[in-house]
Amino acid sequence: MPVAVSSPFSVAQFQALARLRGPTGPRCDLCAAPLSAPHDHLLSPGRTVVCACAACGLLLGAAAGRYRKLPTRVLRLGPNAITPEDWAALAIPIGVAFLFRRDNGAGAAIYPGPAGVIEAELDAAVWVRLAASCPPIAAMAPEVEGVLAQRMAPRPELPYPPPPRHYVAPRDRCLALAAILRREWRGFGGGDGAWRALDQCFAALDREAVDLTAQCRTAVELAGAGREPPHA
Repeated sequence: MPVAVSSPFSVAQFQALARLRGPTGPRCDLCAAPLSAPHDHLLSPGRTVVCACAACGLLLGAAAGRYRKLPTRVLRLGPNAITPEDWAALAIPIGVAFLFRRDNGAGAAIYPGPAGVIEAELDAAVWVRLAASCPPIAAMAPEVEGVLAQRMAPRPELPYPPPPRHYVAPRDRCLALAAILRREWRGFGGGDGAWRALDQCFAALDREAVDLTAQCRTAVELAGAGREPPHA
């Protein structure tokens, strides 16, 4: 349970101090202290992601109902975590999406692209079915983490489409992917640099990930056979 931490300073006062301190490299978005690498990311009350030094991460990330610290874990769910039928039913218009749960339990998606990110609601019935079929998806923390999914159409340089990839990842990984696409995208099709950067992002996720493929595969196969998945 989050622990409420009182502070004699408001966020506005921290930000006022930040404006008085000139930027000389990566700085905390809240107090302008120098940032270490790695550093904390927090989800603000306005649902934007901010960089935080260790002190602000501890002080504000622990305050109930305000800033929320983003997790760092990455979980590999494997190609069967979202079936082709569920992907089609979710009506996702592009090949990469970040699927997450809102605080009210509803499913939503963030679509990263060269123009930034677009957020949309997901079909409620399909989202409930998806969460029920894959325990790691059902266990995701709302708002701060989700499924970063890639399901791409064939590309000219590939004789076959790449297999679907699904990872539970923190929200900032989706935003970082959008920033890379915005920087690398060229023309209508993106260009080799954008596709290469996309592959590198997912390769980095794969290197960090804890493998939970068997859990999702078992749940999907049992659901297809009309049986209930095992409960822990």
